[in-house]
Amino acid sequence: MPLTSFRLRRTDDVGSYVREAGRYDSAIRGDDYVSPSGDFGNSTFSVQPFNLTKQTIIDGTRPGGSYDLYTSQIDIAWTLETALVEAPSETAPIEIHVVVNQYGEPLTVEDGLSVFSCNAANFVNTYRHSSVLYKPGTWLYYGLYIKYSDGATEWFERAAHLRTQIPRYYESLESLWQRIPEYYRALDYSEGDGDLRKFLSLFGWELDKTRTSPPQYHGKPSSFSIGYVTASFVFFACQMRAWAILF
Repeated sequence: MPLTSFRLRRTDDVGSYVREAGRYDSAIRGDDYVSPSGDFGNSTFSVQPFNLTKQTIIDGTRPGGSYDLYTSQIDIAWTLETALVEAPSETAPIEIHVVVNQYGEPLTVEDGLSVFSCNAANFVNTYRHSSVLYKPGTWLYYGLYIKYSDGATEWFERAAHLRTQIPRYYESLESLWQRIPEYYRALDYSEGDGDLRKFLSLFGWELDKTRTSPPQYHGKPSSFSIGYVTASFVFFACQMRAWAILF
């Protein structure tokens, strides 16, 4: 899971990142600007692919009469070392905005699609971004922006940015499901409430994510099998999942 930590704006008189009253861009402040501290502090920002589903849509106007529609879900979470304020009399954070761009890192709050915002009154620290706009395998670049106010003017500052990749749809779940004897599949439908298939979906999802991982971790991303896995990838995968290596 991509995760970063960051430090909120300094509240003393040495300045901060960027500001221009009444605008959303990245113009440098006109006051005593200094480089912000390199200390990360206790604020965090994370993004994690949660689910990917495929639906076949019948459409007579398309070649072949149908097309596949993919719905991706990304879990976004954050923590703030300083609480949001409703009506500040001095410089303080008042809102959170999350922006996503599929073409590159968003540099300003308008450089992408705004997917979520909240203030002190409706503050939450998680959001599930669901969309049909992105195909499997697409890299998504997220930016977390804090809106500040000193009681007279308001401005945005980018606090953190991360990227994550939507797993490719290799249908690993279907591959696993077809290996279950038909008797047990029928029993799962009739009496098991689909619990067996739900259980297999955990492994299918992880297999899809593993096959989507960068090619340097396994020889052939489009044909993942034990014959293509290097020893270094096995150790890497075990470390990532906190598995004990017994060989």
